[in-house]
Amino acid sequence: MRFPLIPVLILFLALLDATAANQEKPPRPTDAQIDVLVENLQSDSYADRENSHQTLRNLGFHYPEDVLETLAESWFSAEDEESSYRLYSCLFGIKHDIFYKEPIGFVGISMLATQIPIANQRRDCILIREVVPGTAAERANLQINDRILSVDGLKFDGLPNRTTFFSDYVRSKQPGEKIELELHRGTEILTIDLELGERPRRYRLIWQDRVALQSEFTTWLDQQKTRLGLDEDAAEENSEKNEEKSPPESSEKLRKNSR
Repeated sequence: MRFPLIPVLILFLALLDATAANQEKPPRPTDAQIDVLVENLQSDSYADRENSHQTLRNLGFHYPEDVLETLAESWFSAEDEESSYRLYSCLFGIKHDIFYKEPIGFVGISMLATQIPIANQRRDCILIREVVPGTAAERANLQINDRILSVDGLKFDGLPNRTTFFSDYVRSKQPGEKIELELHRGTEILTIDLELGERPRRYRLIWQDRVALQSEFTTWLDQQKTRLGLDEDAAEENSEKNEEKSPPESSEKLRKNSR
């Protein structure tokens, strides 16, 4: 299943200052209220369609267990192009807000993949190029030119994308969790226990997180398709409908909203 609009939606959502995460928590919706909001996505009134869209996104952020599966079922069966796109956009928007709400681990280094000779063999490792002040890396006394040989016993030998592997591993952890780093410093090999900090928002708009969000969302949609017993052709047809649609606001309007 392909979802080529996801990168566009990520950019669109990242540019907006106001999300459901910043709105007041509403009362828990009933199934009937959710059904009415979904139905209103086909209203003749643009204001009603837009209001229902934003309301569903806000409800889905605060009560995902009540909203997400209903929206997914409605999206897979939608026949009207605009309501189909709005449901898709709303689903992704909810997942986007939840993804960025959850705290993820952070070390606080910039790094480069390299190799180093140890005991007559070359070891794949990660060179620390910068230690960001005030981060877990500084608190653990990591230093520029330290070489990370492994994390929690996982070595990098043979990994062509070891910096990506390390970043993904750290992002899979929660702030406060500890990881064990094996370091080469000077002529010594050290073992350091590092307690992860929380990844700041400004570091969460990088491409790795966008790819992670895209992967998570696509996997979730596949799970919903399986749950509903839908065949690949039906899901693909609905996906193609969304390929032809554009984000609901122009780039100029987005720039104005993001200031």
